[in-house]
Amino acid sequence: MPRRIARGFALLLMVLLAFPLARSAGAEPGVAKGASVPAVQLKGAPKRAAEKSKRTKKAAASIEAAKKPAAPTAAAAKTAVIEAAPAKPEAPPPAVVTVSAPVALAEAPRKGADLSQCTACHATLTEGRKPHNPIKEGKCDSCHVANPGAVGKCKSPAGSAWKLVAEQPALCAKCHDTSGAAPPHPVIKAQGCTACHDPHASKNPTLAKIWPVEALCYKCHAKYDDAEFIHTAVKQGKCLGCHSPHAGDAKPLLVDKREVLCSSCHKTAELTKAAHKHAPVVEGQCLSCHDPHRSDYKAQTVEKGKKLCLTCHDAKAKPGPATASVNFRVDLTKKLVHKPVSGGDCQDCHTPQHSSENAALLQKTPPDLCFKCHTKFDELYKFQHSAAKLGECAVCHDPHSSENKGLLTAARINDVCFKCHADDASSRKWVHKPITEKGCTACHDAHGGDFRFNLADAEGNALCLKCHAGVGDKVKVKHKALDRYGCTACHTPHASDNPKGLLKAANALCTGCHAEQQDGGHIKTFSGKHPVSGPADPKRKGADFSCVSCHAPHGSDNPKLFYAGATPQDACKYCH
Repeated sequence: MPRRIARGFALLLMVLLAFPLARSAGAEPGVAKGASVPAVQLKGAPKRAAEKSKRTKKAAASIEAAKKPAAPTAAAAKTAVIEAAPAKPEAPPPAVVTVSAPVALAEAPRKGADLSQCTACHATLTEGRKPHNPIKEGKCDSCHVANPGAVGKCKSPAGSAWKLVAEQPALCAKCHDTSGAAPPHPVIKAQGCTACHDPHASKNPTLAKIWPVEALCYKCHAKYDDAEFIHTAVKQGKCLGCHSPHAGDAKPLLVDKREVLCSSCHKTAELTKAAHKHAPVVEGQCLSCHDPHRSDYKAQTVEKGKKLCLTCHDAKAKPGPATASVNFRVDLTKKLVHKPVSGGDCQDCHTPQHSSENAALLQKTPPDLCFKCHTKFDELYKFQHSAAKLGECAVCHDPHSSENKGLLTAARINDVCFKCHADDASSRKWVHKPITEKGCTACHDAHGGDFRFNLADAEGNALCLKCHAGVGDKVKVKHKALDRYGCTACHTPHASDNPKGLLKAANALCTGCHAEQQDGGHIKTFSGKHPVSGPADPKRKGADFSCVSCHAPHGSDNPKLFYAGATPQDACKYCH
């Protein structure tokens, strides 16, 4: 009879132990026995719960509506073939939870039993269960020792009261090494090993009181099933895939370092096949972007879209192991922000994957990427700026933000141009006025043009005459070089160390074509040759004496391009 009562009591105990598990399991193992820590609430959890409630009500209404057959129209009845919707696959059955508890702690010894043996009364501890090795070997004294100073109910000749050889967890540590690089599981210190393991016997592996292992974990830890996206390992209850139940190599109870742990399933080599790799992936900083348990966002990211990227790439991002270097920061407080950045997501241009064949993890190479929004320049211009043609858009434009119009990388257009084109203007004595006042784009289009050198409105003399109208046109005798070679035969359009932007000093320039006149022998005087150079021009103050002291370089109403006089003698009177 006592044995039956003991068995009945044990069965009741099993039911009571299982009942709170079936209701739910609440929290992190606390310092106090039985304490619980609620699950961490994700951002937007209340909203998600409300939406879930709405979805549930809507689904219920749909089911009720589906039960009522709709009356088909006459036409539909003749022609339509109604197909039954495929049934949804049934959810996998929940894992069977096994709670292992002894039939009874003890029972009265049978007649003639050897009272020196613990099993005389405590055989019920291991009945129908796999015993702990010391019990199997009959070494109860490995853990228990008689307590001479106390009085108990035990009938053993060794003593009536017993105590543990040592307190937990030191007792278990005599045989079981659960040490690790990281601090041990708090429950071990707070409640001892027997919080999870039966010290005598169990039907479950590792003498666990509850099986499968996730059911044991959920006695204290929250089930991370309160988000839309749940890590597969968590969904499958494989807590021990990442965590050690005793002490790990890294916090929190991880079986390996974070940098290595993720790649044990998510192979880094597979994720980073492409030439350009996201630095946090290579460095094992996976948790900078992903939550290891669950998230409201796809791929378990800790934030969505642009917000996620800016946690590391914002100019004001907090320092951290995955924070981007200065060259990869984005300042969205600047005056102009690129529309795809301000109104879209980073993934509009950058791949959401872990690596890309394109630099900066771009989805496509520039300019093809830029031409997703911007018109192709070869559709607009006959000639294209080589930088635009080669896809070096970011040399001139900041793809994210800028203080300058057109998202230019410098405040002055000339400084943008001089990033590639040698600055042969700033240090010169003479600089073409459009360069100093309007910049290079006064004559050139930055992207392309219908004329060579990306000239914006015209080329050759036609472009020069837009500002220098009438030069060489309103005269009887025009300098043939103007039509033959154009303005740039004598002048540079940018800058020079010679007056008037001349390519060379005046006489050196003239004698390039008129070599026979370089010594002044072409002019007959009473004293011989007329000088063709000198320190001062009698008519043009501040200018040296040269060929252009007598001859107008563009054109004249007089022969030989003289400034004055229909004959050479009359021309002399201009000065003499």
